[in-house]
Amino acid sequence: MKTAPKRQVLRHTGTLNPRADRVTDELFSGSDFFDPNDLLQVKYEMLRRVHSDGFTVRRAAQLFGFSRPSFYQTQETFTRGGLGALVPQKRGPRDAHKLSQKIMAFIQRTIAADPAANLVAAVQKEFGSFDAYVWRFVGGKPKVNRPRSHGEVPAETAEAQALSKDLKKRGFRFVGPTIMYAYMQSMGLVDDHIAGCWKRQG
Repeated sequence: MKTAPKRQVLRHTGTLNPRADRVTDELFSGSDFFDPNDLLQVKYEMLRRVHSDGFTVRRAAQLFGFSRPSFYQTQETFTRGGLGALVPQKRGPRDAHKLSQKIMAFIQRTIAADPAANLVAAVQKEFGSFDAYVWRFVGGKPKVNRPRSHGEVPAETAEAQALSKDLKKRGFRFVGPTIMYAYMQSMGLVDDHIAGCWKRQG
């Protein structure tokens, strides 16, 4: 039974799942970690079921209480902006702010001063999506390791070094191999679940 305070936090942040009763995936059955009320968690696990576990879109959408069009919309949002993009955006003011010449000039100066603002867009244009780009470094499927303890989990790998090197060549910053390996773990490109972990498969 999930606590009321958490539901209040989810409601406040706009991530309370209005269709929690429709989530029937086994991960969310009797788990203290997986919460069907957490819309962000539900959306991410739905996408992961298809990308990492090989579920069909139809099956995943049904198990998580979504329609197939909603699944594809969620997938596109995640591909475009990552996990943070799955958080529903708060509605702006009813009356739109006018973009005066002064404001537009400021925006243009800001973009010009930071060429990195368009780096992701450049990758998306070249490879179709940022998702397609990063998965190239693991051959298009999760790289499954078999560490027996946390001490055997590396800080970086050849794949992370290659991704880091390529991103730096494209102008990205703060993308060292250790940071990129953590990114690869969090996005499911690498499976480093140790022996005994309930998430470990095989």
